[in-house]
Amino acid sequence: MIKFTDKETKKIQEVLNKYQRLLKCKKQQLQQIGRTNKAITKNKAGCVAETDTMGEWFKDNGTIVLTDSASTGSDFKDSAKQFRGTVAHEMSHAMMNNFDPRTCKSYTNYRKNPLMKEYMKVAGWNVTGTTLTETATDKAPTNYGKTNPKEDLAEATMLYLYEPETLKSRSPKRYKFIKELFEDKK
Repeated sequence: MIKFTDKETKKIQEVLNKYQRLLKCKKQQLQQIGRTNKAITKNKAGCVAETDTMGEWFKDNGTIVLTDSASTGSDFKDSAKQFRGTVAHEMSHAMMNNFDPRTCKSYTNYRKNPLMKEYMKVAGWNVTGTTLTETATDKAPTNYGKTNPKEDLAEATMLYLYEPETLKSRSPKRYKFIKELFEDKK
């Protein structure tokens, strides 16, 4: 793995601070965050290095891996904001796909996770996570968010943390759900 620059480390810490309320469980899914220059994708020819992937969550060993592309995506014009957004997106996968940070329980499948079930209902996904029904007033957070409920939540969380007004205007229901998740109710 490649070492993070000091600036990247500070940006990662900023994102971790935003997730602080969800990091209360003693046993966390996320164990480490690493960096590499390229991702590896499997295709018909075998495994190939590629530069399109910005980051990836590896559930089996609790690792987020960020690539050189983490700051060059198309979500935000500013590269520093894009890097933080990529970290926030991958953190969402780590913290919420197969884990409910409200109860500190793990699930073998995201569709068994109560948090994901609630989110899917709010966001307009069917129970199998294969069909998204958008309305005139509530749209997917991004085009990539239409891929599946896990990407939907990750993209919505990224926007909530770094462009909340964009999420609020595209999807008030998603905004409200994530706001309640991240807000301290004390």
